[in-house]
Amino acid sequence: MADAHGVHHPVAALHRTFGRRAMGMVRSANERSLRVLHYLHHHSVLVLRSSSVFRAIEEGVRARPVSLVHALVSLAACSGCALSQGVAAPSLAATLVCVCRTRAGQVAVLSILLAIGLQVLRVMQYAVFGRLRVIEWQRFWERLVNFLMGQLIVLGAVVEPDLAEMVLWGSFTALVCLLGMYAGLARDRIEYMAHTPTPPSRAAWVRVVGLEVCLILIVLGAVVGGVALMHEASASMLTLFFFPAALLGAETSHALVLAFLQQRERHEGSSDLMYYASLLPELSLQLCRLLHQLHLWYAHGVSFSVIDVLLFANAKLAFEGLHRRVVTHRNFLRADANLQKLFRSASPEELANLDDCCAICREPMADAATVLPCGHYFHCTCLRSWLEQSHSCPVCRASLTDDPNGPPSTTGRAQHGLGAGAGVRTGVAGAVPAGATATAERAPPGMAPRPARRR
Repeated sequence: MADAHGVHHPVAALHRTFGRRAMGMVRSANERSLRVLHYLHHHSVLVLRSSSVFRAIEEGVRARPVSLVHALVSLAACSGCALSQGVAAPSLAATLVCVCRTRAGQVAVLSILLAIGLQVLRVMQYAVFGRLRVIEWQRFWERLVNFLMGQLIVLGAVVEPDLAEMVLWGSFTALVCLLGMYAGLARDRIEYMAHTPTPPSRAAWVRVVGLEVCLILIVLGAVVGGVALMHEASASMLTLFFFPAALLGAETSHALVLAFLQQRERHEGSSDLMYYASLLPELSLQLCRLLHQLHLWYAHGVSFSVIDVLLFANAKLAFEGLHRRVVTHRNFLRADANLQKLFRSASPEELANLDDCCAICREPMADAATVLPCGHYFHCTCLRSWLEQSHSCPVCRASLTDDPNGPPSTTGRAQHGLGAGAGVRTGVAGAVPAGATATAERAPPGMAPRPARRR
């Protein structure tokens, strides 16, 4: 290496060469140490996340920014009130009493309690349910809005404009609303786990069922304690006050019974017990809702105001729900009678020529099958289970409540539409690929139906 005058300096060149090598060694050592630290951090996080409790806390801490900002602002406001008013207090309880003497201190304390409660509820939600599905969030908000609107109508109809009474109704309504939202999430999760192809783990069932048992005990304790404290109130007022809690307890108990029967049905097969165990409580609950709306209207009186219009609308909705359930059961009985008496069984020759599987259970129809008027084949037991949910053909949606010898009805097609799911077999020879619509042509008596057309 040469300087400005062209003179070479071997020492400087040697120093520069060793300097580059030293820097390369240091850089490689740093990279190796960083890889080791990254490996250790990654595996330590994996070990910690293997715990369900840590996952629940982690997901609970990952709250929305609005919740975190609210918690931080509430904590800062409560700390400021404590520093300004409760400095000389000897204990924490005395400091809290000093803070609550002013209106600003009361608001700060209530805000911090609300923030803590929301974070605890969020952590509990992730501990029991994990991450909620989209449909569960939608149903959650629907239940919340419907419950709050109904309780606002109750407050406007029967509650006197007294501060103490409004606080009593509001606090109990908030408790029932909170319990009802968790009970609704538990029912949605039980329904989801009961219809999944792979059975869920025992821990998932224990968490959800344990939550429902706790909710029932809390509701029972709240109702018994409230009746004991409000024994001087009239029977009409007690009924209006505790009806939402009693209805919540009945619905949660019904969900527990259905969960047990669904587990039994998964292992032992379907039966009429499951259907009627769902039908009778649903009819009873719908009737109780209708009577509650009529009682609420009677307690309010007829004054031709906006409250009367809302009460009439709620009573109409309750009656329509009851009527719809009765009509659904009547259609099921008619379709079941047609299935048992009018729909013929497939002959061995038809089954041999068919060589297909049932579109409901995906099992071969080698032994026996029932032929619908539209020409599709299904197992009789599978078809009866299907009739508990729908009264039309699973493939073409033709109505099954009409007489097969009478004129065909288009009610099922008009309500449900044509088409089958992706890859659903039609019950006749051949399968319908995804995106195709299956329609079967009626066959003359004594002949097998033609294969489904693809269009």
